[in-house]
Amino acid sequence: MRLRFWPIAAFAFLLASPSAAELSAPEQKMTTFVDAEQERTVGMLAKWVDQNSGSLNSAGVVEVGKMLRTELEPLGFKVEWLDMKAAGRAGHIIARHKGNGRGKRMLLIGHLDTVFEPDSPFQRWDRQGNRGIGPGSGDDKGGMAVMIAALRAMRQAGTLKGADITVVLTGDEEDAGDPIEVTRGPLIAAGKWADVALDFEALAMKDGKDMGSIARFIHEYDLIGTNVSVFAGSGTSFKTRMFAPAEGIPEDPATGSAAGPLAWHAVRHGLAASGDELTISQGAEIGRPSTLLARAVGDRDTVELIEVGGSASVVAEGRFSL
Repeated sequence: MRLRFWPIAAFAFLLASPSAAELSAPEQKMTTFVDAEQERTVGMLAKWVDQNSGSLNSAGVVEVGKMLRTELEPLGFKVEWLDMKAAGRAGHIIARHKGNGRGKRMLLIGHLDTVFEPDSPFQRWDRQGNRGIGPGSGDDKGGMAVMIAALRAMRQAGTLKGADITVVLTGDEEDAGDPIEVTRGPLIAAGKWADVALDFEALAMKDGKDMGSIARFIHEYDLIGTNVSVFAGSGTSFKTRMFAPAEGIPEDPATGSAAGPLAWHAVRHGLAASGDELTISQGAEIGRPSTLLARAVGDRDTVELIEVGGSASVVAEGRFSL
């Protein structure tokens, strides 16, 4: 048996269980290439894992950064190391690939550091059949391996050449430096530049429910009042998920208050036309599928009208006497 990576799925090129007939020619080429490079990818990951890069081990984080540079530069990325000594941490990798400017601007996010410092007894990669175990093998060196494998597959299929992509690999995700405004400034700037952002850290589970890494962050840091809405789609068909674990809602099956802003965002960024009625699906992952309809009228700078609707089921009835 082999360790299996599915980096193309991380790029939203594949459905949950695609057949070859559902894939375009470039997508088929990418999946074939990923399979062919399986051992290369696993070997690359093992090398990264064996290099300790605890957040406070600046020298180790720098070394992992050098390894990522050697992968990104041959793919046509201009790689920059941002020193963060002033914040008490090693630094970040910022890598930019200039495409033709005709597609979506994509931000890929990962991190070089782990929670395992040099004094941890957990230090080495261990491959056990179809499993790989080691410090940071999932969080987040495995994520970075998926990222690199996907980018290499894109180059092989000819889809990387025209793509505008920025990669941000922070060196202090597990234990952020201070001031936080300095250490997170480059990531925030890249987020403002991008149309789409993909986080390559593994998903998280809470009470048996898939919450996602962003929702896990909210829960762990007790960010009361913070909700996260994520979406995918274009034209008139969208898929969305809403997480609010800090408010006791691991995932909401239907969020009307987010459907309107999504419609406006879609119009503002050219994902949908002004006045289009969007069909928004939500809740399937928690066994409570819903469909909302939303429409926004306006342009990039001005919103004139937002409408949200859909069917509903009566779940309770009551009467107030004043």
